[in-house]
Amino acid sequence: MDAPDSPRSSGRVPLPGFPGGARAQWAVLSALVCLVGWDAFARHGAWFSGRTWHALLWIVAGAGFLCAAFAAWKARR
Repeated sequence: MDAPDSPRSSGRVPLPGFPGGARAQWAVLSALVCLVGWDAFARHGAWFSGRTWHALLWIVAGAGFLCAAFAAWKARR
């Protein structure tokens, strides 16, 4: 039987050489998605423009990834 934190048991395989395993990889990916959205929001910050909504979508997507990763981690404990 695989250990609870092993890539086989979680179904996620971390990038080779990535420190912290699959959970850390998901957290970093989520943070990057949020940062991309925040950067786009800061550059095109006119409220209610198409670009603003696009940036907010990136921020929400990143937060969603982070929440999903946290919920999966919490469920495995």
